[in-house]
Amino acid sequence: MEARNGKVLLKSAAVWLAIVPCAILNGALREGVLRPMLGESVALPVSGLLLMGIILLLSWLFIPRLGTQGHPIPAWRIGLLWFVLTVAFETGAGIAQGADLSALLHNYDMSHGNLWPLVVLFTGCAPRLALWLRR
Repeated sequence: MEARNGKVLLKSAAVWLAIVPCAILNGALREGVLRPMLGESVALPVSGLLLMGIILLLSWLFIPRLGTQGHPIPAWRIGLLWFVLTVAFETGAGIAQGADLSALLHNYDMSHGNLWPLVVLFTGCAPRLALWLRR
């Protein structure tokens, strides 16, 4: 049983790694196209919604291959893993770029239209939602 759980988490981490370049491309699209065209106050939420859609699509495509056997508990575990990996990656990338704690926390401030906190929470819920949508 433990070996199977480890395999599920390993496969899940691989799917999460596929989300990372999608998120980076989404950020490039936001900065290169959406922000100049729509302005920051519209580009940030549009980009956040787009990224949530991409995450849900990838979750929907891969959830049958991740070994959940159609059960919600493994899907929630996958979501927890994705949530932790996302926060760790975002924090690590920010620190690597020289950001201080204030700058890191600014990304979680939704008062300017940045949906990043919702994206992170959605990432944690996406595997379970994808499983539900496939039923």
